[in-house]
Amino acid sequence: SRSLKTNKLLKKLNISRNDITSEGACKLAEAIQSNATLQKLDISYNRLSDDGTTAISRSLKTNKLLKKLNISRNDITSEGACKLAEAIQSNATLQKLDISYNRLSDDGTTAISRSLKTNKSLKELNISHNYITSEGAHKLAEAIQSNVTLQKLDISHNTLSDDGTTAISRSLKTNKSLKELNISSNCITAKGASEIAKVIQINAGMQNINISKNYISVEGLLCIMGAVKN
Repeated sequence: SRSLKTNKLLKKLNISRNDITSEGACKLAEAIQSNATLQKLDISYNRLSDDGTTAISRSLKTNKLLKKLNISRNDITSEGACKLAEAIQSNATLQKLDISYNRLSDDGTTAISRSLKTNKSLKELNISHNYITSEGAHKLAEAIQSNVTLQKLDISHNTLSDDGTTAISRSLKTNKSLKELNISSNCITAKGASEIAKVIQINAGMQNINISKNYISVEGLLCIMGAVKN
């Protein structure tokens, strides 16, 4: 971390799977604040917890170069997500954020969603595996309606159900920026698939939808195929 404060060349740093705790994250955060070259940081599969995430988030409020941050699998709850959301609101350079495999829940997702309403830089967001239900999906849907920069969203392996899927789908009828949506493994039945089908019919910008590992059955498949044909 000390070397990052003065280094003028390093653009990518991967320190994942290194048993780093919140103490190490705080030192890293200090370095990020003054570093003028780092663009990609992977600190996934560590033990930052909410304290470490808070420190990293504070550094993002002043850092003007970091474009990609992977902070997945770090035992982050809604508390850490709220701090990260505050940083996203004021940060104008971060383009890709991976916060998957944590414990954001609906509260954390709500905070992240609020930040998406004003953020103008984030293009890719991965919040898969985060215990998100239809409640969180509704908040995310509200953000998608007004967001004009997000191009790729991975909300797979949660429990959105048909209700949450419907909310997301309706937001995509007006959203013109999102191109890729991964909504796999979300307890979606034919009812939710029919809403996804409507997105395929109406949204001309959508290029890739992953609805695998759900329960859409033949009925849902027919809806999807009908939309693809048209």
